[in-house]
Amino acid sequence: MAFYSAKNAKVRIGAGATVLTAKSWTVTSEADELDVTNFEGGGYTEVIGGIKKITVQIELDLDGAANPFDSPRSITPGSTIVTVKLYLNDTTGPYWSIPTLYIRSCSNPMEVRQSARLSISGTGTGSFVHPTG
Repeated sequence: MAFYSAKNAKVRIGAGATVLTAKSWTVTSEADELDVTNFEGGGYTEVIGGIKKITVQIELDLDGAANPFDSPRSITPGSTIVTVKLYLNDTTGPYWSIPTLYIRSCSNPMEVRQSARLSISGTGTGSFVHPTG
């Protein structure tokens, strides 16, 4: 059995695979639950899957050499970033593939005894692929 260590996770964005020096990421994929309960179900709930959705939260260090607010990244609320890959175990391993990620919000906490950080929340627009392999 092969286990992954989160220390090997990676975040890459764009066609040129720009590195985001992330500390953590969380992916939530879900599908709408459409109620099709009916008289013939013997008193039990019945559901089918509806629209699929993926949301992403990325926590990263603000690296002065690669400001994510600057072009070409332009990671700001209301923008989209393309070709987002969230690797489970280095860039040769399986990854979440999100072709287009809508940036819903950015949070920029600053604490005197901490490094500068940025938290990005986004929603995939269109299809996405769960990690395989």
